[in-house]
Amino acid sequence: MDQPSSTVTSTAQPAAKPKRLLSLDALRGFDMFWIVSGEGIFHGLANGIKEDHTLVQNPYDWTIATNPGLSLFERILIGISNQLHHSPWNGFTFYDLIFPLFIFISGYLCLFLIRSILRIKRPEMLQQVRFIMR
Repeated sequence: MDQPSSTVTSTAQPAAKPKRLLSLDALRGFDMFWIVSGEGIFHGLANGIKEDHTLVQNPYDWTIATNPGLSLFERILIGISNQLHHSPWNGFTFYDLIFPLFIFISGYLCLFLIRSILRIKRPEMLQQVRFIMR
């Protein structure tokens, strides 16, 4: 006796996840690098160069002076380290832009979160969004 095969093919496809904005992920990773460890890495490298070449560090603004005997790579490392100090007001430095960048990223991600909540239409989350929007 032949028995019919009972294989059922499903035509339903899993719901596609929305695509992530990779540029924002890269920017967030760059920012988190500087918040978590970037500063310490560059200060450590600059201190090593300072000790090797007996350079002078200004006690007022913590910058390390360079001299002509340094290689281009060493000057770049010292320059980056000098930018990563909270200095007395003499204009913006790179360090002054790290936290505002983090706040910008957080605010931009909130827009994506609200948009996805509205698309999913989960009532309990919609109430929370309405509460926050007030």
